[in-house]
Amino acid sequence: MIVHYGIESYKDKQPTYVTMGMFDGVHIGHQALIRSVAEEAKVAGRKSVVISFWPHPKKVLNKDAEVELLSTIEEKIAEIGKLGVDHLLLLTFDVELSRLTAEQFVDKYFVELLHAEKVTLGYNHRFGSDKLSHEECEKIINLKGIETKEFGKLVAGEGLKVSSSEARKYLEEGEVEKLKLLLGREYSVEGKVVHGMQLGRKLGYPTANISELGEDKKLPKNGVYVALVDFFEKRNIKTHYGVVNIGIKPTIGKFERNIEVFLLNYCGDLYEHNINIRFLARLRDEIRFDSLEELKRQIAKDIDIATKIAGGIDSASLKK
Repeated sequence: MIVHYGIESYKDKQPTYVTMGMFDGVHIGHQALIRSVAEEAKVAGRKSVVISFWPHPKKVLNKDAEVELLSTIEEKIAEIGKLGVDHLLLLTFDVELSRLTAEQFVDKYFVELLHAEKVTLGYNHRFGSDKLSHEECEKIINLKGIETKEFGKLVAGEGLKVSSSEARKYLEEGEVEKLKLLLGREYSVEGKVVHGMQLGRKLGYPTANISELGEDKKLPKNGVYVALVDFFEKRNIKTHYGVVNIGIKPTIGKFERNIEVFLLNYCGDLYEHNINIRFLARLRDEIRFDSLEELKRQIAKDIDIATKIAGGIDSASLKK
């Protein structure tokens, strides 16, 4: 897949099959849509193109909006790159782009740049400053001699609705196992290991404190989780199970939200390493303990449950 950061590098003159969207999280609905466009284009002997945007339109249209994303730009590129697409066109969403009407957008990108023969849009997808309906947007595309297709909704396992808003809801509730069904993979965050307060080491459970998370990356609900942790060590990717705490450390009166990880069966120095945390299950809420000794006993219980999950025991049965 060739990634274009703007239109300047796109020089291909061949007819294309196109889809477009923010694709935050690249969930299984996005994956099915993009994969279908790539496959249809290949059968027709055409090039497939995905158009996406950065930053999120909310950051441009409402300066005060708090935007928390399911995927960083790097994660989005990596996930779309697995789906067989020929080109990914990343457009900078700015004021100028936000002012284009639907027809102006179609003329500039679908007609003049991409020579689109077919455009597939997600369920009820709309675009353009004139705020037309999905049907009106499709009509404009059709009037330019371009075929359109609407890609229907999907349902994940357990009958879950598939959408980025549903995914954010599960993340806010700490339902990382349901979130995995929507994404088709574990939800993950990546950051750098930095020096912390060393409290975990004093309690006998040294933790890696994480900072420099991806821009606007959304964290799960505060609490304790079991996760898989990936990092490079001597040029090889290592993976360990870990217990992850997200929160404000109420027992010691630290009220700035942070994330720290205790790795099972690991002894080494991870300072300044980048690590990737893939959330498997939520164990409990963050709790304020009356003493560090109580906290230490609870940490031991958390590690015991994580060890059993690592051994293949279902997390749901352990939390009952």
